[in-house]
Amino acid sequence: MESDIGAILIFLVVGIITAVICHLKVKEYLVSALIAGVISTVIYQVINYIVAGYLDPFFIMALVNGFLAYMVLSLIIGLPFLIARRKQIAKE
Repeated sequence: MESDIGAILIFLVVGIITAVICHLKVKEYLVSALIAGVISTVIYQVINYIVAGYLDPFFIMALVNGFLAYMVLSLIIGLPFLIARRKQIAKE
């Protein structure tokens, strides 16, 4: 990516949007975090390839590290969804 701030911003935007969509669609907390992690990692690598014009030589490490970061981000973003679902189950 061209600038570090731009790369971090794109990283966060991709992760947040993907995590919110996955947690809205998939009811299982860990499964939706796993799906969001995989999808976000792939989307970010595709964007990186489009911007840079070539595949990063260390993209395998970037896949692993990106997946772990996106999983943590998705687990944090999914907490309000998990709490809301548990409250709804408790009401019933």
